Amino acid sequence: VSTLHSVLIRLADLKDYEESERVAARIAAALTMYIKKGDPAIYDAEEYASNTESNRYFDIAPGQVVDDLKPGEDIG
Repeated sequence: VSTLHSVLIRLADLKDYEESERVAARIAAALTMYIKKGDPAIYDAEEYASNTESNRYFDIAPGQVVDDLKPGEDIG
């Protein structure tokens, strides 16, 4: 067994750690969101069901800022 064996093992571990950090950063950057719409006690199911604007879609990208929220809405 070479004297450098432990160094090579350590470098391989470091490479694996760096790869896992890169994967974790990509996952964290692409996490999805949801829209909080206020107090559920004032929710009117009939009005919501007949509203054609109730289903809105956003393209989501890492670092995106959503500026199409209605009054009382928040991003979660």
